[in-house]
Amino acid sequence: MKDKIQIQIDSAKEQIHALEIARAKLDTRLETLEEMLALAPDDDKPQKKTRKRSLSDNWQHVLYLMAHEKPEGASYDDIYEMIERVGFDMKKSNLRGHMGGYKANGYVSAVSDGVFVVTSEGKKQTKKPKTEKPAAEATGSKSMGAVTGRDSGYPPARPSGSIPDASTDTSGWDRPSGRDLDDEIPF
Repeated sequence: MKDKIQIQIDSAKEQIHALEIARAKLDTRLETLEEMLALAPDDDKPQKKTRKRSLSDNWQHVLYLMAHEKPEGASYDDIYEMIERVGFDMKKSNLRGHMGGYKANGYVSAVSDGVFVVTSEGKKQTKKPKTEKPAAEATGSKSMGAVTGRDSGYPPARPSGSIPDASTDTSGWDRPSGRDLDDEIPF
């Protein structure tokens, strides 16, 4: 009989220990939540807004094109094509960050994921481009063939007047006539 009672006592102690561990975890979580509440801004206080900067001429032109050519919404690809047409150099990977900033400043709003329209605030900031590259020239497409590295503005493989180094010197690649590598390798 005593053995059965001792088993029940041990079981009750294990349950108490498990509950103490659970309580310690809950106490820690409660402290964390109370600290977060103390640091959280009050709902009735206005949130700190991002600093509005004036738009560059290039972005004023792009927003103008967005508002007039894609009033229903422009995708990232549409916007990047407009950037190229306006003629300013920007990496496509930076476009998302710019659009997020312009959305936060109220110049554009997202109508769906990755599609933006110019807001009335944004339209006040637009400026019609004076000149614009034709769409074919802006995207790099030409009427003849594919765009190669040198046609797209990459530097030549070996600039004229440069001193050859190991990466560009190809003079050692040519084998003298009449010799074969099989003749030179001793195995």
